[in-house]
Amino acid sequence: MKSVLEKVIAGEVDAGIVYVTDARAAGADVTVVEIPGAADEVTGYAIAVVNQSEDTDLAQEFVDLVLGAEGQRILRDSGFAAVP
Repeated sequence: MKSVLEKVIAGEVDAGIVYVTDARAAGADVTVVEIPGAADEVTGYAIAVVNQSEDTDLAQEFVDLVLGAEGQRILRDSGFAAVP
């Protein structure tokens, strides 16, 4: 998706469809146009500590941070939405 955004910013294409988080990161370099019903299309991201982790305690701290109140606030502020 970021390659699409790069082409829009470079003026190589007139428009492209990217994640809202990528569009927000581009700031004033792009104009965001809302697509009706787009919020109904959910993309999920899994998070877990893997068995091969060399530092499971640190990995679990990261998972806890992401899933906790502070991590969720940061994700929301970046354009991610929680899925019920």
